[in-house]
Amino acid sequence: MFVRYGADVDVETSPTHDRLVATIPLGPMHAREGRSATGRTFHAGFVLSQRDATVMRPDPWNGALVVTGDPARVKEQASIVLGGPHDDVGSHVGGDVGSDVGHGVQGLQDAPILERACRQIWSVATTLPDSTPDYVVDGVLSVLEDQLLTALVLAAQRGPKTPIGDVRVTCLLDWLHENYASNVTLSDMARVAGVSIRRLQQAVHDATGQTPTALLRQIRMREVHRKLQRADPHQETVARIAHDSGVAHLGRFAQQYRQHYGCTPSETLNGVT
Repeated sequence: MFVRYGADVDVETSPTHDRLVATIPLGPMHAREGRSATGRTFHAGFVLSQRDATVMRPDPWNGALVVTGDPARVKEQASIVLGGPHDDVGSHVGGDVGSDVGHGVQGLQDAPILERACRQIWSVATTLPDSTPDYVVDGVLSVLEDQLLTALVLAAQRGPKTPIGDVRVTCLLDWLHENYASNVTLSDMARVAGVSIRRLQQAVHDATGQTPTALLRQIRMREVHRKLQRADPHQETVARIAHDSGVAHLGRFAQQYRQHYGCTPSETLNGVT
């Protein structure tokens, strides 16, 4: 969520216990653990204290973003993202799990990745046309949740990073060509490859120069292009073909399609180019 107060206020939260709660200040924010006499001013994201109250003084006009998730869901995502069990994600997402139980207020290792995810998700969620079919909206929400939790886990990870190792990207490509029309998430791709999301991202980038998400988007675009070329314009529509190929946001897709093929999807459907 996004919060802004419009005045100088002190905000006090309860201990978060087993829940991971991150705040991304959009302006300088002073924060301290409730029992501490001193704190620090954060310009990037931080995690609220599990063991005590967190007292914050946010920028009155810029406000802040707040991200959290069900503890069990975050724990599951941490295992997918980082690989291996992570039983204490609330206090120590990565590295030597359990060694820092009971953390107070602490900065995020990679706050920009979480802020970027929040902004991208907000942009997508608030610009879906009202005409978007319900089944497409449900799929989009599932993918956005996965993306947000992945960013939260990566941003809060502490300690040594997961080694890369070998990943058979060709197997993933084969799977994506068969399942591109489904609501594919990064977690799905990591499960197929049998590795963590971090390892998957690095391996796909090394092999293709792209992110897994960009790779999926490229496959969908090629399939839509192929279907549009073969479709009867009197019986099919661009929206239906795109939605049936896993595309949710038609406006953005149309822009990317034109950049790639030099024409609009409608022109391809109608045989103009």
